[in-house]
Amino acid sequence: YPGGSYGSSVSNAGDVNGDGSESVIVGAPLANPNLIAGAGSAYVIGFSPFLSSSADTVSASAGGTLDLELFFPEAASFDEYKILISQTGVGPTNDGIDIPLTQDILVLDIYFGTYPSAIYTNMHGTLDINGNAVASFTVPAGIPAALVGNTYYMAAIANEPGNLPEY
Repeated sequence: YPGGSYGSSVSNAGDVNGDGSESVIVGAPLANPNLIAGAGSAYVIGFSPFLSSSADTVSASAGGTLDLELFFPEAASFDEYKILISQTGVGPTNDGIDIPLTQDILVLDIYFGTYPSAIYTNMHGTLDINGNAVASFTVPAGIPAALVGNTYYMAAIANEPGNLPEY
């Protein structure tokens, strides 16, 4: 939205689409939609977290499991899902949709089905009839000291088999 003053006004819009999550309206008063100079635009942005975790941290010494729940729209029922993990942060990466992760080697490996460690192998599957799934991420006790204190970022994607991500 270059030059459109995107974000010059932001307001809570409530639950616009009935998904149980809040939305916001973001103004861009100087945007040029359909090449109409200075017409301005307003964008409704929804925040539907398709992925939730049972915890924010896992002990490096004791290990532990993160239970991950996926809540995609019902239209995604029986789609394939993957839980992507980035070591370097939030993106966006665009591959049909904006994926909010930095495109690093770990994201790419998991995206293309190469799992660098057994702890990542439960990070994909098929959504149920409601567009939901449960996965787990188990970290063994006594992980290498080089991994202690690291932050990893996760995002869930879903797509019809053989297609680009839709969600």
